[in-house]
Amino acid sequence: MKVKRFAASIAAACMFSSVAALAQQGFRQHDAHEHGTAQLNVAVDGNQLLIELSSPAANLVGFEHEPTSDEDIDQATTAAQVLHDASQMFATPFAANCAIDRVKVEMPWDLQGSLKPGTLPAEQHAAHEHDHGDHSDIEAEYSYTCGNPESLTELDMVLFQTFPATERAHVQYITATNQGSVELTTYNRQLRF
Repeated sequence: MKVKRFAASIAAACMFSSVAALAQQGFRQHDAHEHGTAQLNVAVDGNQLLIELSSPAANLVGFEHEPTSDEDIDQATTAAQVLHDASQMFATPFAANCAIDRVKVEMPWDLQGSLKPGTLPAEQHAAHEHDHGDHSDIEAEYSYTCGNPESLTELDMVLFQTFPATERAHVQYITATNQGSVELTTYNRQLRF
């Protein structure tokens, strides 16, 4: 089982490296930090669906400064919990029978000392410092296994409903038969492969 997971991790790394290479070879590049806009990389390899999300913290939390007040800490902690729930971020076709395997969320602040009883365990939070001046980004990775990958023809960006301050998503995607780049919005939120 460990060998299979290791092989899947290597395949995922290769796929996301391919997405990055495609971006360097001609995909339209966007500012890495644009309020209202998220960046997504989506890769489908066999029965694996992998999604990388990068977003300004303002889109997901409502601010970018270090959370110090109880209200800010609650907002940041709630956002981290919601980001860990893949069903509040993306929806796959029912027929594809996709199940989430792994979620990794990196917040730009160390919330470990700020967590209140009943919130996520501290080990689920990764303190991730970004040196962008006043900018703070949140990153997340989602890994799915799909029982019927041939039915994985689209991905619904539920994140637009969950985080209404996210108005656009610049998406780069790669599948076995297709690759491309598309901008999705609250009015056009389905990525079709």
